[in-house]
Amino acid sequence: MAFKSIVAGFGLGVLFLLSSCIFFQDIRTGEIPQDVEDRYVPEPATDHAITLEIWVDELEIPWSLVFLDDERALVSERPGRIRLIENGQLQPALWFMSEDIHSAGEGGLMGLARHPDYPAEPYIYAMHTYGSRVSA
Repeated sequence: MAFKSIVAGFGLGVLFLLSSCIFFQDIRTGEIPQDVEDRYVPEPATDHAITLEIWVDELEIPWSLVFLDDERALVSERPGRIRLIENGQLQPALWFMSEDIHSAGEGGLMGLARHPDYPAEPYIYAMHTYGSRVSA
């Protein structure tokens, strides 16, 4: 049984290696480093100027924003909190918080979505990463 698992694993590894060689053969790169012009905000195409404003601050790594209605929105913070913004003001109380979210590296509490029939179906969906805590 163990021999079959080793052979199957080896076969999958060879298949992955061959498919990645075929997939990556057409990727082309330019000279390193490439000469590019840095721009923070592109020049407006018309006479209208672009104005940037801070809507809400005091958030820790905000990731996703979902509007509940004209006055309320929820924003996810990667460390595991969902915050409520009401009438343009960040509410001091947490709307949701979880200690089980693994927020290291690229992980954490990320996407938010409301049910398609919201508010008749008052569900908010959240996507997050998790990991096990191993103690030594």
